[in-house]
Amino acid sequence: MLANEIAHSDALAFMVAGKCTFVILTDKPKHPSLDHITLSITRKPESLPWDPLNVWYGNERVAKVEIIGQGFVVRYLPKNWLTDKHRIAAQSVEFVIRRLQEKTLPEKVHILHTGLCGACGRTLTDPESIRIGLGPICKAK
Repeated sequence: MLANEIAHSDALAFMVAGKCTFVILTDKPKHPSLDHITLSITRKPESLPWDPLNVWYGNERVAKVEIIGQGFVVRYLPKNWLTDKHRIAAQSVEFVIRRLQEKTLPEKVHILHTGLCGACGRTLTDPESIRIGLGPICKAK
C-alpha cells in the first residue's frame, strides 16, 4: 500500500463522511494528464444526514452523491463541466463509488487521503485513523 492509501474496504465510509479530500490514482488514466485526480466530497454543515453530498474538482461542483436506501448514486452536473477534465473527474468518482459498493474496484485503483479526517477535517495522527482516513471520534459516529 502507498502512504495515506485507504483500503478499498474502508474507502466508501471515508468518501461519504462529509468533508473529505482524496486522490484517485491509477496507472491507466482516461486522459494523459489525469493519472491522478484530486477531488473533495463535502456536505454543508447545516444539512441533514440524507441530503446529497457535493463532489468538487478544483472550485467546480461536478457531481452530487445521493443516498438511496442503503446505497449511493452519483448524479452528474454537466453544466459545471468547463473542460474534459471536469467530465472525467465526475465519471471517475461515479466509477469508484459504484465499484466500491459492488466490491469490485480494481486493485490498480488507489484512493489516498490528504492526512485529514474525512468527516471533520482535523489532522490525523493515530496510525489506525491514518489507515482509514477517519479520526476515532468521527469513526464512532
